[in-house]
Amino acid sequence: MFRSNRYLIIASLIGIVSVVCLMILYRQIALTAMVDHETRSNEAITELLSKAVRPAYLELIARGAAVASPDGEPAIARLHDEIEHLTRKSRLLKVKIYNPEGTTIFSSEVSQIGEDKSDNEGFLCALEGHTMSNITFRDEFDAFEKKFSNVNVVSSYIGIYADSTAAGGGKPEAVFEVYSDVTDLYRQMQHTQWLIVIGVLGSTAIFYLLLLTNARRLDRIEAARLEEAQRNEAQMRFQASHDALTGLHNRHEFERGAERLIETAVQESGEHALCFMDLDQFKVVNDTCGHIAGDELLRQLSVVLQDAVRTNDTLARLGGDEFGILMEHCSLRQAHRTATQIQRNIQEFQFSWEGETFQIGVSIGLVAIDQTTASVTELLKHADAACYIAKDMGRNQIQVYNPDDTILERRHGEMQWVARINQALEKNRFTLYAQAIEPLGNSVDMHYELLLRMIDEDGEVIPPIKFLPAAERYDLMHKLDVWVVERALSLMAANPDFINQINFISINLSGQSLTHSKFLNSVITRIEQLDFEPEKLCFEITETAAISNLRAATDFINRLKNLGCHFALDDFGSGLSSFGYLKNLPVDYLKIDGVFVKDVAEDPIDHAMVKSINDIGHVMGMKTIAEFVENDAIRGILRDLSVDYAQGYEIGKPMPFEDVLELEETRNRLDLASGD
Repeated sequence: MFRSNRYLIIASLIGIVSVVCLMILYRQIALTAMVDHETRSNEAITELLSKAVRPAYLELIARGAAVASPDGEPAIARLHDEIEHLTRKSRLLKVKIYNPEGTTIFSSEVSQIGEDKSDNEGFLCALEGHTMSNITFRDEFDAFEKKFSNVNVVSSYIGIYADSTAAGGGKPEAVFEVYSDVTDLYRQMQHTQWLIVIGVLGSTAIFYLLLLTNARRLDRIEAARLEEAQRNEAQMRFQASHDALTGLHNRHEFERGAERLIETAVQESGEHALCFMDLDQFKVVNDTCGHIAGDELLRQLSVVLQDAVRTNDTLARLGGDEFGILMEHCSLRQAHRTATQIQRNIQEFQFSWEGETFQIGVSIGLVAIDQTTASVTELLKHADAACYIAKDMGRNQIQVYNPDDTILERRHGEMQWVARINQALEKNRFTLYAQAIEPLGNSVDMHYELLLRMIDEDGEVIPPIKFLPAAERYDLMHKLDVWVVERALSLMAANPDFINQINFISINLSGQSLTHSKFLNSVITRIEQLDFEPEKLCFEITETAAISNLRAATDFINRLKNLGCHFALDDFGSGLSSFGYLKNLPVDYLKIDGVFVKDVAEDPIDHAMVKSINDIGHVMGMKTIAEFVENDAIRGILRDLSVDYAQGYEIGKPMPFEDVLELEETRNRLDLASGD
């Protein structure tokens, strides 16, 4: 935690460093500016001075020799007097003149006449056409028979050319070294520098006072902030390992716990168990009352589950309506007893929401955690498989994982189909077959139902019974529906003559697509884009799918019927409450489940069922279609019962859609030929 002395130490360091940096920066900038300014001044004065004394210094240069004193050389004495006179009112303290070879031919300090400066850096720079200046401090300084002390001078080496236009382009005729007095300027600079230092120190002092005033307040604030940070850290740790909705452990923490139990099972030869739970009928609550009700149901169920597990067990929400329990040091027999108690508690639990009451169940998969458990991934896969078997057995069941279970083998096979389906979709290895639907009465309407087939890697046709169960279980039906609808609509738009000759084409849709709003919107958009009549399109949905998604199915049907599309209810009669739901579904056709049709000629109960469904359909203004019409006897009975249409091997086997097009074209040619 920061304290006031820490603030003061930091502030002191900042203040000292700031003052030092400012002094250094200012001094450097000021000195550079002073030297540059004085250099330009010296250049201007030297130019005027050189013009005034040019004959005199040229004479000395021409003679090529220097004397020891101006008394012995009148020319030097005259030059000395002339320069002294010209520089009297300037800041120049001293002047030296060099010939191009570097010999001092004149100096206001007489003793320096005759010195060799040929290797002097400033002299050499002036020979190259550049002026070089330096600032120095002199304790004592002699010039023009005068003595100066404690002065700051700027010395400049300046090349003098006979012609000013030749400057920098040739060798100068002489080099002047002039010394100007900048003592006053230097003092002004130091004065300004100290003003800056005083200002910074004053500001720092004020800053110190502010720090001292606020130090205790900052300490209190920091203490409160630290306490809040500790609370936030604890909350973040909780959120990282717990589910936000229920407060139970989340999947990540659950998997960490499972890894720990796998390690202890190997190291200590212990036995643990994992319980995987998937709620039954949870979707009904969500669809009926909304997600807020579903969330509240999950919260209440979490309390029910917590009451049933041991204190050392790990209860977690794994996602959606899935929960898991890690049972430490627990045999499968003990785990099964706990799972049974949980199942009983959930069955007894009633959820109420806005006057409605719901009862739900739970399907449970149990798997042992022992020395043979390879990884968390494998453990969860086995638990998930056992749970799905529990659902397949009628839901609200408990299934213990057994690697030798044939049902598990089948489920593994279905999982392999998932990869094949996705690959076939990616490589467009699906095709459409068509099966005729023929009128039984006086109508001449002809329909076709489109059926999906997969083409394997060797070009062989795979029937839907092979891959559709896996697609339904692993939520791939929507992807297949998208492919079928797009392909079907494209074929219909590309074959207008064929479409005009038939009543409509039927396309099967899954229950998954009925609840997919984007799918519905894409179908509507595609129909509006293509050039054909929507009345030529009939969508088939199964009775089971429609009943389990009644609200979504009704909305789906109404929106497409508004465009002109037709709807058929497939496999009618297979549900437990078929007639009760029928009046709520605005369909145009009832397809009587083939399980009743195939034995209608021998079984009086099936005969009564077909008759009843047909009569109810007609009363409600719907046309009826009988499936599984395998022989002429069945066709005759259906005709006697006034069923409208028949579909089955007696009518026509499914064939590739392209073959149907070719067959219809052949019939048209024959009809034209017979007419002629």
